[in-house]
Amino acid sequence: MKWVWRILGVLAALCVLPFVGLWLAGMRPGHGHVVAEVVIDRPAAQVFRWLMDDDLAKKWIGGWRKSARCRRPRAAERSERN
Repeated sequence: MKWVWRILGVLAALCVLPFVGLWLAGMRPGHGHVVAEVVIDRPAAQVFRWLMDDDLAKKWIGGWRKSARCRRPRAAERSERN
């Protein structure tokens, strides 16, 4: 019977420890803040042209844009689900 209590204790610890670890990680200074910086050695007008023009943006970003974009279902797909 002792082994049952030990197994239950280990299972409880495995369930509780991840939550305690995440809670402690959330208490540290600067939690949830990500800072990134990219320096592009070009004039602002040239850079923004590539960002604002769809054809140039597709050429610059390439296949990443398709994989990272969240696609909303079309009206026909939504009606099929309901």
